[in-house]
Amino acid sequence: MKLLDRASTTAFSRRNCISLEVILDDDFDGIMYGLPEDSPGCRLKGKVVLKNSRALSVRYLVFMFLGKISVACGPAMSATRPDYSETQTIYRKQCVFHSSETSGKKISTGIHEYCFDFDLPGHLPSSFKRVRGKIEYTCYAILARPMFHSDITVKKIVILNRCLTNSISPLQQLNSIGDIFDDKVGYQINTPVAAYREGGLVTAEIKLKTSDPHIVVESIEYGLKEEINYRTTGEHLMSLVASIDENIFPLGKKKIMLNRPLINTSESIKISFRLCPWVNCDVDSELIYIEHKIVFTVVVIENAHTEADSSFDDTEFDDDYLDALSSDLNQTEQLVLVLYYHPCDATVRFSFSNNVLRRDASGASGNIKKKTKSYDLEIPLIVTTKSASRRERSENQSQELLQEIASTHSYHSIDEPPTYAMATMTPSPPAYPDDEEVDEE
Repeated sequence: MKLLDRASTTAFSRRNCISLEVILDDDFDGIMYGLPEDSPGCRLKGKVVLKNSRALSVRYLVFMFLGKISVACGPAMSATRPDYSETQTIYRKQCVFHSSETSGKKISTGIHEYCFDFDLPGHLPSSFKRVRGKIEYTCYAILARPMFHSDITVKKIVILNRCLTNSISPLQQLNSIGDIFDDKVGYQINTPVAAYREGGLVTAEIKLKTSDPHIVVESIEYGLKEEINYRTTGEHLMSLVASIDENIFPLGKKKIMLNRPLINTSESIKISFRLCPWVNCDVDSELIYIEHKIVFTVVVIENAHTEADSSFDDTEFDDDYLDALSSDLNQTEQLVLVLYYHPCDATVRFSFSNNVLRRDASGASGNIKKKTKSYDLEIPLIVTTKSASRRERSENQSQELLQEIASTHSYHSIDEPPTYAMATMTPSPPAYPDDEEVDEE
């Protein structure tokens, strides 16, 4: 049997001049609308095209849509061990286009098109692929030949995603939470409930307030965390019940430095970042579960005043030890030895200081003790895909922006480095005449 590469949708046999191809309709977007229990699913339409220059003897010609989910929950060095792995078929649909038992043993010369059209159920999870697991949907076209002839199989990967919003209203609902960290730092945070994985903008507003002027908010670190849980059911022969978690930050983290007290202030700190297609949609299946959270880490410094440490000032030493210590310090400028006598006795006492911490002879000055503590906060975020109409409008806006850039951009000027979005829409370089001479330095 000939099996084509994963990215290929056409099989060709030069020996017998046979071409087999799977073509999906242009209006197929692979989007499931609504929650899994309420979704109507989507419609898969297309055709299988067979081209042959001579009559073919075949056993059958079949189209099949297959959905599979597989996980590997083994230890790091043996993640794919069979007893820690599991594969399930979550959907299967088959259409028989030609059978030797009912349609004859040969297919005549020419171009033959076999159409397929059926509904996919709405409970199917979104496509997903990582090292430890994947959810994959594939279209197969199989041309089975008689004995002593090679079968021809072609396959096409189909991407399914879930959209939890309609095509009209954008994602405008907000999560608003507020509380106090250790009765010291109050916070109020507003974040969106959901965001699109195709460039969706996530904007959060943070308000912090401290009641003590000695408490300083040093920094705020934030990022999008993707929590993935792989698990096996143990229902298959020789398999174990296993579960493993994988927490990643697909967009990394960013830190904002403040280093100031926020006493009774109404100042709000706004942060924003955009998602991208390598952020996965939320998934809830029997073997793979994915959810997202916006993670905040607030670092606070508490400056506490303490009395001077007099342990050195009250230490007594004899004359021989002090003479030896003085001789060792004659060449050092960073450490200064201060000697003085108590009037009640002849015991010599001393205090010392360096360029970092200085004390006077009386030892009356105080120290500032810094205590650093971090507070973590996680807020759920639903990651969904755009509807077909919103995606089309976004593409049209991108095309208009691209045309505007192409008409105004000049390659004779020096510009700042482009942003990610602008860099993906940079026009092609201008064409130069072939007879133009280039001056060599």
